[in-house]
Amino acid sequence: MEPRNLADNIRTYFLPKLRIVDHTLDDAELESRCPLDNGRHTFTPKTSVGQLDLLPVELIDQVLIVLDIPTLTNFRRVNQRAMHLVDSLPPYRRLWTSCPNVLRAVISIKASSFSCQTLFKTLTQEKCESCDCFGGYLYLISCKRVCYLCFTSKKEYFPASLTLAARHAKSQKKALNHLPQIHSLPGRYTASAKISKNRITLVDRKALLALSKNSGVLDRTAVDYKSNEPRRFMSVIRAPRLSFQGMKVEWGTEPSSHFRIQYSSQDILQHSNNNVRLLAALVDADEQVEDGEYRFLVDGTHVKYVTVEPGILPEEHRTFGPLALASLPPFPPGDWNTGHVSRDSNAAGHGGEQLAFVRTEKLHLARVENISHPTRFDHLEFTKLERLRQNIHIVSHPRFSQPVVAKFTEFPWQTPYLEAETAAYEWIEGHEMGSRFLGHLTEEGRVFGFVVEYIDHARPAGPEDLEACKEVLGRLHKLGIKHGDINKNNSLMRDDGRCVLIDFETATKDASEEDIQEEMRRLGESLADPSRRGEGSG
Repeated sequence: MEPRNLADNIRTYFLPKLRIVDHTLDDAELESRCPLDNGRHTFTPKTSVGQLDLLPVELIDQVLIVLDIPTLTNFRRVNQRAMHLVDSLPPYRRLWTSCPNVLRAVISIKASSFSCQTLFKTLTQEKCESCDCFGGYLYLISCKRVCYLCFTSKKEYFPASLTLAARHAKSQKKALNHLPQIHSLPGRYTASAKISKNRITLVDRKALLALSKNSGVLDRTAVDYKSNEPRRFMSVIRAPRLSFQGMKVEWGTEPSSHFRIQYSSQDILQHSNNNVRLLAALVDADEQVEDGEYRFLVDGTHVKYVTVEPGILPEEHRTFGPLALASLPPFPPGDWNTGHVSRDSNAAGHGGEQLAFVRTEKLHLARVENISHPTRFDHLEFTKLERLRQNIHIVSHPRFSQPVVAKFTEFPWQTPYLEAETAAYEWIEGHEMGSRFLGHLTEEGRVFGFVVEYIDHARPAGPEDLEACKEVLGRLHKLGIKHGDINKNNSLMRDDGRCVLIDFETATKDASEEDIQEEMRRLGESLADPSRRGEGSG
């Protein structure tokens, strides 16, 4: 399996936008309320903007860039020359080309407490003003980049109405006009779509608290419904991160395992264990009782066995490598080979407990002890060609001109099965009953499987092959060995008509004569069995 390139598939594995309608300014019909004509006019300005035209263009840009967006919009309406100057202003141009809805929102709610330059600078930032998460929204009263969980929970993003502000700043009423504020739009707000019929003047709470002498009273008086509080949504809009140069736009993405927490593309590459590859997964159908078991390859070298607390991974992520890795916390560095992932209150972030590696250990893992063959192969030396079963692969190796079969334990607790089968191959060595044993398979030094010859063009035996199967099974019985799982798929027919036995996991030596005779007696019935029993065995 080739390592995945998550950077090329982020859009496949993550949702760039939730299907939830929050009813922020994004859902306030901004296109119809504030249509923009930027870029629609082609003309050569013939009028001037008075004495401002006496300045070099560079200085005019410096003057315009410190104006707020509503003022710039009013200036743009003066004449064609003014329109040209504003539209060609680099930060303003990025606004209407990369995020026109942000521009529409600022104009519509009359957000005038910050300059065009400040708005552009905020848009080039990535992190939320109050935490380390990707800030996928703008709080437009004071032009702060915020994440969903902060603007719906933190007090500073709960604006006060002008009426409430005037009540608690009695001696400072004139100063209220200079505080950051906006005029809301009528419409529906919050995911509950609460209706607001009138325009409300909302004042930045943080600035009001700095002005008011009754800040404690203000906090006690305001009723805050947080994510169901319409005023928290009236000044908020989704906003991308803009690059300083070029036209790159980053809207942030959200894995479903981290509800309402967004990541940038770079965050995802770091967070989603891009140096880790899923090798095997063993998960119960409902994963409600037993831990999920995983085998990972880290940095192309080290194998890690990880158990995951039941129910903490989304069902669709549990066995699909890229999504499972993106849902898990970053793999800790260090010399460890087993770990456990669980909810951890000590790693709590937004929305409660987060997933964490609560335990990592370096354990002596179970290994096959019956080592009879002098040759060993490291599992990383092979290239997988085809999977017969989860733990049986047709592979290639530089030492062999033809494909071979590798059979191994996916998890250490399965070692007794391979121990028994490895011993069985030693018992039949040189008797030409099974596939030729080529050597032991190792993982970081421990033997955890074996390599045998691949019988090309072989087919499962049928009732018509009963005599050939009896011949090879009889020779096995003469050695006192009972196969233990005779069926058509464990009896392969070569092109030359000879039968080869495979899958000796349940083979036993020194079997009783009664058991051996019973196995031979049931051979014909087993070959005629129409079921798929034993299919894909090694």
